[in-house]
Amino acid sequence: METDRFHMHGFYEIVWFKDGGGVHHIDFNDYPVEPGRIFFVSVGQVHSFAACREREGVVIKICPELIGGDCGSSDGGYLRFNVFDATDSLPYCDVPKEGFPLLDSLVAAIEEELKQDTAIGHKEYLQSLLRMFLITVQRQSGGRQHSVMNPARNSHRSFLAFR
Repeated sequence: METDRFHMHGFYEIVWFKDGGGVHHIDFNDYPVEPGRIFFVSVGQVHSFAACREREGVVIKICPELIGGDCGSSDGGYLRFNVFDATDSLPYCDVPKEGFPLLDSLVAAIEEELKQDTAIGHKEYLQSLLRMFLITVQRQSGGRQHSVMNPARNSHRSFLAFR
């Protein structure tokens, strides 16, 4: 079994496997690659892939500024700490094949907006599309099993700031 080199990024990454198989190594843990599995890789996480079978899918790379991360912000805090930097859950969701068309349309909209980098509201539009994609993933998959951090609660905000 051939393995890609372990590496890390300075950006967030969504890796959606539509087909194929193998193993995704994240922070030295092994997770099986299955059709419909969407991985969330955070800034600084070490990961690689074991190439077992042909894979088909989508990779979305997201700069940290687009995610935000203000612990006091419900949007930025939710995306950063409950989707990407969720240390208390598995780093993936499984989406059924029936959910692929809606996610495909959102990926197409993201690709189209990337061509409009000088348009008014470009960053906000991309953020909205990204949020819609992630919310759709959560709805289609039934969400990930973990306790949701609420940045509005003082105790959670303190923990998020520490983390």
